Amino acid sequence: DVPGSSAWMLGGWVAYAQRQKTEGLGLEPGFIERFGHVSPEVSMALALAARQRAGADWAVGITGWAGPDALQPGEDPGLVHLAVVGPAGRELAWSSVWRGLSRTRLKERAATDALRGLRLALLGQGQP
Repeated sequence: DVPGSSAWMLGGWVAYAQRQKTEGLGLEPGFIERFGHVSPEVSMALALAARQRAGADWAVGITGWAGPDALQPGEDPGLVHLAVVGPAGRELAWSSVWRGLSRTRLKERAATDALRGLRLALLGQGQP
């Protein structure tokens, strides 16, 4: 939606279903089963795969649980894992929990937080 963004954004994937994560981005099914769909490991793997497949300098991976129901007992909706990867092995990963947000607002918050993490990584400022 941002005019001129094609000058710096190559593309992206919305890999919602496991099939898209495995066939579309090349993650191993066993990897997802071992760590779970919503995990720091999967967010990092998504970022690494997107960077490689796009031929990009930087990439972002996000996975989370927007609800409305709990993922498993004790895990409420609002849990998000984010990762940013760049050249020379530069990687950042962090998790956030935003309770009480609508699905739409949670996705907006996660996207904004991922871009903030990317900005910090580009500036060499470390973890968000």
